[in-house]
Amino acid sequence: MGERKRKATQAEFVKWFGPTLDALRQLGGSGKPKEVVEQISKNLKIPDNVLEETMKSGILRFQNQVAWARQYLVWEGYLDDNTRGVWTLTPLGYKTHLDEDKARQIFLKWVDIHQKSRKEKSEKEIIQEQEEVKPEVIEQAFTPTLLEVFNARDIKEQFQELRLVILEMQCLAGQRKELY
Repeated sequence: MGERKRKATQAEFVKWFGPTLDALRQLGGSGKPKEVVEQISKNLKIPDNVLEETMKSGILRFQNQVAWARQYLVWEGYLDDNTRGVWTLTPLGYKTHLDEDKARQIFLKWVDIHQKSRKEKSEKEIIQEQEEVKPEVIEQAFTPTLLEVFNARDIKEQFQELRLVILEMQCLAGQRKELY
């Protein structure tokens, strides 16, 4: 079990980067996801128990890992992302051969890029929000409701406040009667 946990924290799908490129070259430069997965399993003689292993969600782990490998290869420019349901090598992908070390470097590069992007996006959103929203609007957003005011006070104050609200409503109702 310790071995499985250790592997899971190391992004196992990275080992499929090179085999995905190899499989696509063998398929003539492009293929459907199922064809690519089958070619990888054939090339590497992946045992059935690995091919049939499912994740908690019910998705086949091997297919999911190959799909993640494909995504990183797209980001790196080795695969084209123009046609849905077809994985296609770019000219760069055709001439690239990846070992696990190079694949790991690509993985770490994109993890870093996405982490920076998320952090920058958050900061940008905060700044944009502060610049676009007027301070009085923010202030209004934090105005408590009558129920919140009542919940924050002791019982005696709540009854006094409620009595005033009822008296005010009675006065308004009386004024309405006078108008008609």
